[in-house]
Amino acid sequence: MGNGCNYYLHKTLQNQYELYNYYIKIKNKLRNFSFDKTNSIFRKLTLMSNFSSISTTYNHYELYKISMTVIGYVILKKEEERERERNDLNYIDDSVESDEGNEEANKCIFNLNEFISIINNPKDLIYYLPFDLLCFLKQHILYTRSYYNFCSVITNEEIEIIEYDNVKNIWNNIENHNKNDDINKHIHNIKRVFDFIKINTLRILKLDTEQQENSLKRLSSNNQVDNTHKQELFKSLNSIFNFQTSYINNNCNYIIKEKSPIHNQLELFQKSHYYSSLLTTLYYSKDKFEYLVYITELIKDQIKLTIPKEVLPCSYKRFNSIIESIDLIELSDNSCELIDKFNFISLPYNFLINFCNEHLISYYNAEMMLEEYKKFMFSCYNGSKHRIGLTPSDLVDLIWHYHIHHTCEYIMFSNNVMEKPFFHHIPCEGTNEENITYYQYSINIQNLITKYYGEYNKSVWAPNELYENSGYVVYKVI
Repeated sequence: MGNGCNYYLHKTLQNQYELYNYYIKIKNKLRNFSFDKTNSIFRKLTLMSNFSSISTTYNHYELYKISMTVIGYVILKKEEERERERNDLNYIDDSVESDEGNEEANKCIFNLNEFISIINNPKDLIYYLPFDLLCFLKQHILYTRSYYNFCSVITNEEIEIIEYDNVKNIWNNIENHNKNDDINKHIHNIKRVFDFIKINTLRILKLDTEQQENSLKRLSSNNQVDNTHKQELFKSLNSIFNFQTSYINNNCNYIIKEKSPIHNQLELFQKSHYYSSLLTTLYYSKDKFEYLVYITELIKDQIKLTIPKEVLPCSYKRFNSIIESIDLIELSDNSCELIDKFNFISLPYNFLINFCNEHLISYYNAEMMLEEYKKFMFSCYNGSKHRIGLTPSDLVDLIWHYHIHHTCEYIMFSNNVMEKPFFHHIPCEGTNEENITYYQYSINIQNLITKYYGEYNKSVWAPNELYENSGYVVYKVI
């Protein structure tokens, strides 16, 4: 990265109002932005992430929009710098002056300059969000059309999509031990970027609050302004931007079925005296980073011990090749090539292993789910020709979600296999009418899979009892 980029980005946040002015430019679009027709994402997030109420979820939503605006702004500044470097290879702007009167602004500039040396791609900033906002981001990505539109809004229609991948690759301790890196330095670098997002989110919130208060005072005769909502936002910001909590949860969060044996075992562990003592020691520890790693690994080990052994189904008939069982009557002449595309989907590195770790299931069961996912996608590809409504089972949907969360690879899959720019995922709104419709869709997909493959795996294609909430929750350990 050239020196010009360092100086230019160093200067961009010197004026504390520049970022806020960018926020003002897109504020109306953000205010009018909605995730879906009924904003069902808030109900789902409240249920999935164990937030106390929908109002709490809405506060997280406001902070999510502001934090993502910060990321969108930095991405655009990086793009501007690349354009400058292309136009003038010798460009260096050394006219940087510190703002001695604003300590917070200088801290923000300092962190941005450090951030440049930590990550190469500004889009990677999304991996450094606090855990609760990452939950929001991951759920939002599943509303694929909405997420595309949102990325366009926060980058002022300059960027089509901000890619996402497995966030644990950034926060995981073991990866860095294998590289013989200084773990304290690694965590310190994560915290720098984490604090950069926090400071600038706080900056926008403060300036926006001041502007609204001044505007209301000019309009109000008694000069009294009710800023209760803004105070709640500040409290939420301080709560969710807790680095220690985010570090542990970003390393130790799982998507598991509520009230399942694993869920019950983890709750018992969380209520144990041993667990409480770990958190107490963390709170009073002087060497925060070193003990943070220690407690995270202890929790991981303890969770592995609490996982009950799975009973592997023995009635499942595995097909060595899709070609052996598929009905080729309605397929085109290039059917073998088409089938191979679905049979040998190119997936992200260690996709199934990471999926197992995140959902606490066996590799054998994950393989079954993946095979049914391939069948589902093949059926969608052919069913679209006849405009047949289809829906995945809960377990197949988990694989689909995990695939979408690797956005680069999923876009390649959409282009090369589904032959679409992006094969969209459309979560249901949870209405009674939709429940009836999706029940018919589930029958449609089972009939198609039976037609093409001879049978479907009943343990994976169990009926969806409730479409509004499948029963899977994001389990966080702290």
